[in-house]
Amino acid sequence: MHAQSSAPWRHGRRFRLSAAIGALLALVAVTACQGGGGPADDAVKIGILAPETGVFAAYGPKVIRDPINLWLSSNGNKIDGRPVEVVKADTKSTPQGALRAARQLVERDDVDVAIGLVNSAAALAVRNYLDQNKVVTLVTVAGAEELTQEQKSKYIFRVGFANSQFHGSGAVIAQKAGVKSIAAIADDYVAPRQLLDPFLRDAKELGITVKKAVYAPFPTTDYGPYLSQLRSVSGDVQAIAPMMFGADGVAFFTQYKQAGFDIPLYTFGDVTEQTIFLDQVKENAIGSETYWSYSPWLDTKANNSFREAYVKKYKRLPGAFSMQSYAAMQFLHAGVAKAGEEFGESDSLVSALEGVTVDSPGGKLTFDEGHGVNWNVYLNKVVKGPDGRVTQIPTGPWIESQPQRSSIKQALDNYHSSGAPVTEAAKQAVAKAK
Repeated sequence: MHAQSSAPWRHGRRFRLSAAIGALLALVAVTACQGGGGPADDAVKIGILAPETGVFAAYGPKVIRDPINLWLSSNGNKIDGRPVEVVKADTKSTPQGALRAARQLVERDDVDVAIGLVNSAAALAVRNYLDQNKVVTLVTVAGAEELTQEQKSKYIFRVGFANSQFHGSGAVIAQKAGVKSIAAIADDYVAPRQLLDPFLRDAKELGITVKKAVYAPFPTTDYGPYLSQLRSVSGDVQAIAPMMFGADGVAFFTQYKQAGFDIPLYTFGDVTEQTIFLDQVKENAIGSETYWSYSPWLDTKANNSFREAYVKKYKRLPGAFSMQSYAAMQFLHAGVAKAGEEFGESDSLVSALEGVTVDSPGGKLTFDEGHGVNWNVYLNKVVKGPDGRVTQIPTGPWIESQPQRSSIKQALDNYHSSGAPVTEAAKQAVAKAK
């Protein structure tokens, strides 16, 4: 990595204009009398900090850029009446690439805000640079819990979930469904372990027996040897919990079905996320159940409008990651509107973001003290939806408003055995799948 500058590069884009103000006073005096629109610097400049190449290449265009563009096109390409300029920087799916991309957005492109970040390692790699340079950043996918806990930055907000947020809910939902024993398989690196291990711990605490946990090296293209280990306990478990993502997830689900397993899969909804996974795997994932924060078939006014606009523009269903990027734009709009003329000063925009609530497709969201948001957690089933696309649909039980590092007690206190808001057509699709 390059050495960090000892002094912050920026205090907000408008701050750096102050050096030129004295030389421009006469010109300003003349032009101020001429009327017309606001100055060009009133534009909101957004930097998309996301992978366009590498193992996470699909995330940048599909679940970050597309939802941002949808929000902009639906709002006249303006934020609070201000024109918007969008630039992108490819993180190349690596920590080193993310740091170079962040430097580009700050030192060359001079953005007001950065949106994106997918893999946790990349997000942690740029954390100090973004913090030192006071870059207001809305993280839409990366789940490293440290970003909004021990390594919290005043300038970094997470619109997505933290890796520590849903494991208690997942265990409670399984226990309430009568699951007594499970096995698990995961890729052996930070994100899957940070998601699976606490889930297994909480499952044990609730009386669920974990018969076997198998860990495969990352990346893995052939899960045959690991499936053989699972087969040794297949007669003793009611569900298998897989935890792998991207191409590895596609390979596992395909090979699991080819191997003839009929044990239900129960996993974190990120594993079967709509855009990155289900649109590729399709029928091979049908029947899986997940604990997850979103379904495109949640029946709320905000979500129905979002789903319809997204499908019309992109000819595919939105997943949670797309919803989170869209919600990031809702937060940015609300923050800029509240900050007013001072939106280009980082501290002013931060203060504004800390006090707003948005009605996102995933529910009403407000940043907590750690700059994360609470999420509802639904028991989803992967089925063919009302439009024939394979998708996740809530089947009834859900847990309300779970914070970062949610505990078993918090999940139990907010458990609902039924009543998840789902469209009538989606309910019929679930009933048809039974």
